[in-house]
Amino acid sequence: SATKAFTATLVGMLVDEARMGWDDPVEKYLPEFKLAVQSKDPNDRATLRDVLSHRTGFTRMGLLETNTGLSSDEILRRASSAEAFAPFRQRFLYNNVHYLAAGSSAAKAAGTSWDALMKARILAPLGMAATRTSLREAWKDPRVARGYAWDAARKRFRLVTLETLGTNIDGIAPAGAISSTALDMTSW
Repeated sequence: SATKAFTATLVGMLVDEARMGWDDPVEKYLPEFKLAVQSKDPNDRATLRDVLSHRTGFTRMGLLETNTGLSSDEILRRASSAEAFAPFRQRFLYNNVHYLAAGSSAAKAAGTSWDALMKARILAPLGMAATRTSLREAWKDPRVARGYAWDAARKRFRLVTLETLGTNIDGIAPAGAISSTALDMTSW
């Protein structure tokens, strides 16, 4: 989840440049992302500040988040049909999909993709050449730490991969797909 700090920083950079506002409704950038917030005011809309603060009233959307094969756009579209779990701005409820919405909003405001924006605005200027914004891309790097699990039937260790884990969060990359090195992170 360290990726969330990177995504929030991108939004902050665009806010500083007056290309976005903390209190802009996310719908301004992503018209297809309409959250039915639980509010007494029918005009309330989830803002960038709300999604970055986990205070929308929507809890985790785990079925949409990992290894679904859904595109980011499809994840956002489907998330729009979720029902709120709590009243708007009343509880902290962790939600990765909402960080996807924030990152996608920043990309729309900048006229590019989240990946390209991240590389151009943060990773390249900081010299973070070994940092990846895709878990699939990171796993192609032979330097990436690998996990192993004991295979009792074969009496040996087996490599644990994204496929054996059944996990890939690239669809919600702005929430957690960055992988890096200790040296690169010192620049951050």
